Amino acid sequence: MTTALSLTTTLSDHDLITTISAANEEMSRQHALFLLNLAEFDDRGLAQECGARSTAAWIVRIFDVADNTAYDYLRVARTVARYRFVADSFLEAGINYSKVRLLGKYLTEENEIELVLLAESMSYRELERALAGRSRAGDRGSSGGEDQFRLWADKETGRVRFSGELGPVGGQKLLTALKIGELANLVDLAEIDPETLSDAERLDEALAEAEPDEVDALGSSRFGMPMPAKLMSSFLGMLNIVHSSPTNTRRAPGAQVHVIYTEDGHAHLPHAPAATAESLTGTMLNGYMRGHLLDGKGATMKLGRSRRLVSDAVATAVLTEWMFQCAMPGCAHTQFIEFHHIVEWARGGLTNPENLLPLCSYCHSLVSRGIAGVELGFGDPARLMFRFRDGTVFESVNRSLPLRVACAGEPYTGAAIPEPPIVINQDFDKEGWVSFGD
Repeated sequence: MTTALSLTTTLSDHDLITTISAANEEMSRQHALFLLNLAEFDDRGLAQECGARSTAAWIVRIFDVADNTAYDYLRVARTVARYRFVADSFLEAGINYSKVRLLGKYLTEENEIELVLLAESMSYRELERALAGRSRAGDRGSSGGEDQFRLWADKETGRVRFSGELGPVGGQKLLTALKIGELANLVDLAEIDPETLSDAERLDEALAEAEPDEVDALGSSRFGMPMPAKLMSSFLGMLNIVHSSPTNTRRAPGAQVHVIYTEDGHAHLPHAPAATAESLTGTMLNGYMRGHLLDGKGATMKLGRSRRLVSDAVATAVLTEWMFQCAMPGCAHTQFIEFHHIVEWARGGLTNPENLLPLCSYCHSLVSRGIAGVELGFGDPARLMFRFRDGTVFESVNRSLPLRVACAGEPYTGAAIPEPPIVINQDFDKEGWVSFGD
């Protein structure tokens, strides 16, 4: 007797991948059809005729799903019914349910076509990042509200409760201050070079040296937030610093924030892409920032510094270009980042920013084993091609978010080795920048 299971086990690897892709596309089309009809059902008010108090209640009863899933279905169904271009792309499997659900937060009549085209060309991870800085539908130009901090003191027990919300710049300063608090619990800050406390990367290095065993055990990349297990001790350490050294108000140690600038005048924070350029103005004027100026090819042209260059400037420049996370399409890992030579070192590739790519250890292993490939598009340093064995290809131009340029089809047989890139010289200028290039 032939069963569905026996049919799948006899498929070749290529046929299995093709079958899965085809089934997923058909599932997406049927999902779109289901939601369009569900929106029509809701519009006609048929739930009460079917004995349910609402469309969501009817969905729960008929399709045996959780309440939040039912409300999610209904919300996305209304989005699909309202936006014709979204519906057409969904029905053709150009975008799927998850992307429609994400787009619904940002869609307007004016940006519908733009966002759908964006969603069709990006993976879900990259789409999230591309939309992060946009205003959500219904917003009135708000940048996220004012910074807030609240305290409640219980007169009977003496316990204090607090909550708050900081903008991107203030948030980065708090995270760095917590790291200094963590370091204060491990070493005497009086023995630490003051410039280390003024530099986020050198602070990370000091923490790693202070407790290397715990860093390895907890798997912290030392980029971004402090380790969760250390948050309380970090916070108490930060309080102790304030009480023991209350007079040094010249500048906030470790409050340096990375700001990315492009030649066309745009600015953003690598850890908070939703931050608007306007919100960064105060940070720039007060000097609490390290500016990264990117040229027309997306490579770091100048790296600013508040006092002195960190020991790993090239690594910082490359990480900043890729938002301090893995550059592989679909991956958002920020831990265990390694640096991959696009043109292999053994073949003459240079250890320069335009020839380096930050990859998490897992994605780096995929490239090393030939399961995925990264190459320069037509030998152009401004174009990066990410190729996968199933035939999917993503392209990043000027180190922008990768866009899908080819779908699963023929197996990937390997990337052609391009010519080595032009040698890039590093030098300093009088304004405290490190230059990459001529």
